[in-house]
Amino acid sequence: MFWNITIILVWLWIVVIIVATVVSYQKKKTGITKPINVVFVGMVISTLCGLFPINYIADDLSDNPLFRIIETLSLSLANVMQVFTVDMDGKELLETINKQEEFCLQQPYILTMSILCTIAPLLTVGALASALMSLSAGRRYICSFLKTAYVFSDLNERSITLASDLKTNHPNFVIVFTDVVDREEEEFLDLSNRAKSIGAILFKQDILAPKFHCHRKGVEISFFIIGENETENINHSLTIIEKYKNRNNTRLFLFSSTRESELALTGIDKGKVKVRRVNETKSLIYRTLYKKGDKLFSGATMPDNNGIKHINAVVLGMGDYGIEMIKALAWFCQMDDYKLSINAFDKDKKAEAKFKTLCPDLLSPNYNGVTTNGESDYSITIHSKIDVNTSDLTTIFETLSQTNPATFVFVSLGSDEENIRVASNMRMIWKRFGLSPIIQTVAKNPKVSKVLANSKNYKGQPYNIDYIGDIRLEYSESVIINSELESIALERHKKWGDEESFWAYEYNYNSSVASVIHKKARDICGVKGTDTLNNPNHGIDALPIDERDSLQCLEHRRWNAYMRAEGYVYGYPRDDIAKTHHCLKPYYDLDPSDRKKDIW
Repeated sequence: MFWNITIILVWLWIVVIIVATVVSYQKKKTGITKPINVVFVGMVISTLCGLFPINYIADDLSDNPLFRIIETLSLSLANVMQVFTVDMDGKELLETINKQEEFCLQQPYILTMSILCTIAPLLTVGALASALMSLSAGRRYICSFLKTAYVFSDLNERSITLASDLKTNHPNFVIVFTDVVDREEEEFLDLSNRAKSIGAILFKQDILAPKFHCHRKGVEISFFIIGENETENINHSLTIIEKYKNRNNTRLFLFSSTRESELALTGIDKGKVKVRRVNETKSLIYRTLYKKGDKLFSGATMPDNNGIKHINAVVLGMGDYGIEMIKALAWFCQMDDYKLSINAFDKDKKAEAKFKTLCPDLLSPNYNGVTTNGESDYSITIHSKIDVNTSDLTTIFETLSQTNPATFVFVSLGSDEENIRVASNMRMIWKRFGLSPIIQTVAKNPKVSKVLANSKNYKGQPYNIDYIGDIRLEYSESVIINSELESIALERHKKWGDEESFWAYEYNYNSSVASVIHKKARDICGVKGTDTLNNPNHGIDALPIDERDSLQCLEHRRWNAYMRAEGYVYGYPRDDIAKTHHCLKPYYDLDPSDRKKDIW
């Protein structure tokens, strides 16, 4: 009976090991709860349980029950160590079991113990290999303490792409990846080989474990928190900021677009650490408008009877990219002699209601589709419960082709494959209506986007689809670290604030970036007064009063649309938690002192 109970306990522990390992793997646990650690501890306990009755029946143990149990545990623990170091006499073990009076689970008992004794040494070998790898990584890092270091919290497609670009630009800098756990998946092996090919140092521990304090003071360290687990990313960021807040030349980049991460970084004392939260969605849309936004104006309709050119945008898919594009178009397209119309489509039946929650005043009937002197001018229509793969969409397009012929189509529905398929269908559909709008879609795979950029049909007719989101461009030094747009935005911000507040508060960062993007479009469109304003020897006072007033009015229109796109509503006094602002009203209703703030 004693032996039967023991083997059942061993089996239960094995089941617990399997379940705990699966849970740990799915939740991407780190530290002591990593899957490999769970397996190791479970194996120790299972082997201990299996060896306990073998030692308990030994003749030379105390007759006192308590002492006998203690002695048995000590012997069993010693045997466990022997099993894990291949020092256990398996033959003697099997003979001891066979000598016992036959019990119903005797053969399963023998089989189970044989398997445990086989697997245990393999775990030991793996642990030793892991330890040697960690020691090797630690030694290599210590030898690089005089070099600028780029430290990544995870090894994935995004991090290796950025690291490869950094290594190309700075061959002598050191690249470090942490939390690199050996796996047999083909994808991981590819990532691991790419990391090794650029000479990266690979730590098995997470980013909090290695002692980066040994890095020479004055030498720059940049931490890139770029894992897939959002909660873990935030926790790592906060811990690193706390650990290194008194160190100069330390930067931290947190790749996240959640509200939680924004609030967490705003509330912590950053000390000397320069922190930037990389909102990958907003970054892509803003950078696209900065680099290619002029095409929206050059591709607008011919002037109507009132001399107004129309930008008629169609947005397919209201996921992260689609919503960000709608919000950005609302302020970017505020330009003299242009009028914006957006028709957005999503199969979610509550798409419009959800967007209203994000930007209540942007869709308010007081502003949306209403033309008021000195106020942002746009029309946004959201078509909920529309599947882009049905004839319902084509029917709506047929009507739009007569009333608001599309000049720009943005497709963001999910995977690269679906985006490309729908974008090519859009070219076909609008071509049937005699229209050739700009078509833009998100395609992150660099090989695919490069091949399809100049794609044609069998007759040589080009599809003319603009692919954005190439991971090699978006995760590069020129975008993440040394951004031209970011640099100009900082100079813009420093006209009224300091550098610290630019990095510390995302409102300041995003507002300045948006202002720079629109100014570039304003210059390209040749708005009156921009040439004078751009002359370093002239200021706003050099402008004629009418041009100055016109430029200030245009900037206020843009700012109104931007603030509403960010969720702000009119209210007094200004409250950034409530997202209310007293200047959210037509330009000509502002006090003269507030009007002067609306140009640079």
